[in-house]
Amino acid sequence: MNKPLFMHIVDRLSNEVQYFRDKKDGLGRKSLSPLQKCTAAIRVLAYGSAADAVDEYLRLGETTTRLCVQNFVEGIIYLFGDEYLRRPIPADLQRFQQGEDTGTSHVDLTYSTDIPTNIANMMGARTRIRDRQMHQQLKDDLVEHIWNKFGRNEDNN
Repeated sequence: MNKPLFMHIVDRLSNEVQYFRDKKDGLGRKSLSPLQKCTAAIRVLAYGSAADAVDEYLRLGETTTRLCVQNFVEGIIYLFGDEYLRRPIPADLQRFQQGEDTGTSHVDLTYSTDIPTNIANMMGARTRIRDRQMHQQLKDDLVEHIWNKFGRNEDNN
């Protein structure tokens, strides 16, 4: 994921979702940053790692990581669901078909029409993808779609 896209997600979540806002504890110390929380959630979702695997890297415990993932998924659905987590409309299908005709898209529209509505369904769909080649193709398609949508600026870090 490119840095501007990641920072856009972190910014939207920290401004619009209570869980990701900066907070202070009873002693006045800052709690985990929105950047730490989003990084933990994305690492768990992207790599399929256990919730306690980010403990050393981000200094988050297993329970906190689970909360990060849950709030991240709910926040993404809340903020971006209307645009990205909906059934394709005819204009979307036409755009994908044009991409396939020009060789710039590898989206298989017949693969699945299931749209996850919560984290349990999403994780269940994730475990159903067992074929490594299909899994890699889906990841590549997602990255390409995100890159085409947000990655047109010059800063590719």
